Amino acid sequence: MSTHIALIGKTREPILKGFQHYGAISKLFLLHSPNSKEFKFKDLAEDVAKRLGEIGFQGVELRQIDPFDMNSVIDSIVSISESERPPFYVNITGGTNLMAGAACAASFFVGASAYYVLGRKGVEDSRVLELPVPNIPYNRVLQKSQLAVLECVKDLGNSTTNLAIRDRMGLSHQKLSYHIKELERKALVVTIRGNGPLSGRVTHGDRRKVMVSLTNAGRLVLGWSSSH
Repeated sequence: MSTHIALIGKTREPILKGFQHYGAISKLFLLHSPNSKEFKFKDLAEDVAKRLGEIGFQGVELRQIDPFDMNSVIDSIVSISESERPPFYVNITGGTNLMAGAACAASFFVGASAYYVLGRKGVEDSRVLELPVPNIPYNRVLQKSQLAVLECVKDLGNSTTNLAIRDRMGLSHQKLSYHIKELERKALVVTIRGNGPLSGRVTHGDRRKVMVSLTNAGRLVLGWSSSH
């Protein structure tokens, strides 16, 4: 059994083809934008759920996203990967180009198989093209202790202070400072000290207190790591 995530576009056929192709699906998440004057994306998602329900599949869940906000798509896919069981498959056929790009990036990091349905005239005229999932470079270069720091930041609300991390993990100031700098160099966290970036001028505040926040890439790495 597998968990599928699909982007809703202007037609239902790519969703139905993906469902038909893979068969043993435990749950299907439909990521859709709000209804617009030109097209009723939410209504189409509900129609797909209804059609699949008519053939006995009740595992459809709708998730509304912003079609022009990468964070919205990425956050939805990462959230699903954290709450559902792998393997994961992501149908990137529908939606805007931005949605497809964000879904691809999220798929690679959470360890999902992304696929595209070619041909839109009908289910019978379509075929599924599964995209190759590359090796994740962070898996090779990220130290276990740095991954633990990322997980700690996530547990503390995705944004916290280095002092809170140090208290939670029991690391020395020097070791934690090194790990944070490495994570920031890899664009997995951003840091702010005082009124500006860690590398900028500090005007006031406790110089030893640093705010550490996960980036989208950091959340993706955590999602991918948890699925492997």
